[in-house]
Amino acid sequence: MDPAGRRWDLESAAPVTMGQDAWIGGGAIVCPGVTIGADTTIGAGSVVVRDLPPGVLAVGNPCRVVRRAGRRSSSEEFCGEEDGSECDHDEA
Repeated sequence: MDPAGRRWDLESAAPVTMGQDAWIGGGAIVCPGVTIGADTTIGAGSVVVRDLPPGVLAVGNPCRVVRRAGRRSSSEEFCGEEDGSECDHDEA
């Protein structure tokens, strides 16, 4: 936009649509007109420039889908050491 146009307060905007239970990390930037699907998580500092589908984890600049969102199974749970050697939640 040329400088003269900026002086006349020419701006544009579009609504951002967020689905239910969507999470946005701190410092993330969501551009105008983007739709974020339900149950989607956006990582901190990400820049969302396109629509994101429901139920995904998305991060980066530009923001991209990394994987489907969901809970890890108990066998994948992190307990300190990668092999789970320090886990005591399974012991009786």
